[in-house]
Amino acid sequence: MPAERCRRCESEVEVKCRRRKGQGISKGRETARPVSSRPLIFETESASYVGRPPRHGTTWRRSSLQSVASSMSTILSEPVPGESEEDWIARMVVPLAGMRSTACEQSIDQALNRLPGVQARASYADRHIRLRFDRRQCPLPEVLRELERLGFQADFSAVRGRGLAAPRRGTIQSLRWLLSHGDGAAFRCRFGLSEETRILLFLGRITPKKGLPMLLQPMSALKSYVADWKLVIAGVNEFGHQDEVELLVKQLSLESYVQFVGPLFGQDKRNAFAAAELFVLPSHSEGAPVTILEALGAGVPVLTTKASPWDELVTHHCGWWVEPTAQAIGDALFDAIARSPEELRAMGMRGKALAAEKYTWTRVAHQTIELCAWLLGQGKMPDFVWQV
Repeated sequence: MPAERCRRCESEVEVKCRRRKGQGISKGRETARPVSSRPLIFETESASYVGRPPRHGTTWRRSSLQSVASSMSTILSEPVPGESEEDWIARMVVPLAGMRSTACEQSIDQALNRLPGVQARASYADRHIRLRFDRRQCPLPEVLRELERLGFQADFSAVRGRGLAAPRRGTIQSLRWLLSHGDGAAFRCRFGLSEETRILLFLGRITPKKGLPMLLQPMSALKSYVADWKLVIAGVNEFGHQDEVELLVKQLSLESYVQFVGPLFGQDKRNAFAAAELFVLPSHSEGAPVTILEALGAGVPVLTTKASPWDELVTHHCGWWVEPTAQAIGDALFDAIARSPEELRAMGMRGKALAAEKYTWTRVAHQTIELCAWLLGQGKMPDFVWQV
């Protein structure tokens, strides 16, 4: 089959394709499709991409890649060409909770000023910390970890100063969640849960795809082991599936082990994570569930299935990643509930460190820029790209 240019790509990308009449028709126009469904190499003028053929003639466009890279640079607030070295410097004042005396100033300053590119000065009188840092160093995740290690809470929602775009909206949101603190006692009080009750939290849409029956069945077999645990199910009832789950709870005689609390948002959601010792997502199918990131960011270990791409739960020792079957979920649940609160808390802290290191907007923006540079022929292939 001779090579011909994809109609939707025009001169930018050349792929082997054929037109199939009656298929791929969109608004009266015929769409070019790749011949093979096997992994192919799609070539631009100066780079290639290894992966599955694009559907409906879609492809990597040079202009699109440049636009994505520009957007990511905006998130990082990298200076435009022509700006001076001083334009790389961000200065901000961050409110800080947990300071009990002037002695805190010295411990904060010593810890933060050791970080590359960071200058910090804490003020007990004003209850804030002044930060000056080089945006190229991306030190905010390290600042976060040091402050948490020292027991202080930074309020990034009230940041003021110059260079605030260094942690722009998305970056601020990532840090805000990582630095936030929920009120587990308030959550327990609101829903009538005693302090002795250990909480297993499910938070998401209550829909068949989420696999709640695969969790309830092994729970029924483990009743004698989960006597001091309660599964809290929080989420929106989708397709009336909650009625089916509630019926199964009754059939399995789990009424005293399961509680439905409805959807949770904002601080109520953060409070739920603060009260939970373990987060569970027993899904049949997932993409990249945000709730797992939220649980890790809140310091809660996770039990989920291989329906989601979270093998890092195992490699970073912060959770369980098992086959989407009742047997596998039950085995993991038995292992989890047998652990002490201290063990689970340590797993949660490892998960939080993973989220801070790899899943903030700063980190993702850098990776996206690196990927776009490679696809545009302006850099080497990133180590996070898999060849097939």
